[in-house]
Amino acid sequence: MTNSGSKQMPGFISNASSPRQNRVTPFGEIISVGDRGNMMGNRGCLHSDNGRIVRLQQRKAWIICRIAFGDRHRTIMAPNQYTELFFWDEATALASGHRPCYECSREKYINFVDAWRRGNPTRSTETAWKVAELDNALAADRLNADSTKRIYVEQIDALPQGTFITWRVDKQRYPVLIYNNELLLWTPSGYLSSRLKPKNIDVEVLTPKSVNAINAGYVPSIELPRMTLLPVEHFDLFDYTPSQSRYKRKEEDINEQFLRPIK
Repeated sequence: MTNSGSKQMPGFISNASSPRQNRVTPFGEIISVGDRGNMMGNRGCLHSDNGRIVRLQQRKAWIICRIAFGDRHRTIMAPNQYTELFFWDEATALASGHRPCYECSREKYINFVDAWRRGNPTRSTETAWKVAELDNALAADRLNADSTKRIYVEQIDALPQGTFITWRVDKQRYPVLIYNNELLLWTPSGYLSSRLKPKNIDVEVLTPKSVNAINAGYVPSIELPRMTLLPVEHFDLFDYTPSQSRYKRKEEDINEQFLRPIK
């Protein structure tokens, strides 16, 4: 919702050797990487006075904000203030369980609420509707009782563009975006490579089930790279902290598995 500094733009590396833990993955994890992403959001105050993440959430409303809004400026992770979180794009933020902000992204918020209500007719009352209904539904759909990511199984053909699914490499799951007739492999710095979307298979879905807003016509913004998506030869971006992160393999290994034909 606010800009963290007049010279700090999306992708600005504040301290590459010791980045803050404030980037969010499609799994909803909060990780440490150098660049800040293209959208911001919050879940309340998640950090201690020394800037360490100490909780996953402080409230049910997880929102998506603009990086810049008016002339506002914020100090990142100021004591007793909400924690500024950053996403690669809106599709990533929706997958993690966030929704558009009413204040800084009002048009998006209105469009999302309208589409969400159309897509969830049994979960939205027609009279005296309040946004708490949406936030309660998202809260129920994004996390299990043990605070792990809630994942469900669906036919890939039934999922719209902008939905995140998982792709297994060995026994690990990696986030993949459905885009047109392709699958795009997500990394903290954007989409790494693409393959044709298969048909008639069941997949594990990361985007919360109640985000039927996408099926009902809401179009999330997707930050695509400026170049053709191809496998890379060598990167170490998946070796970032925290240690419990799922992303531990080298990117060339992930690409090799991701691009193999489905048996």
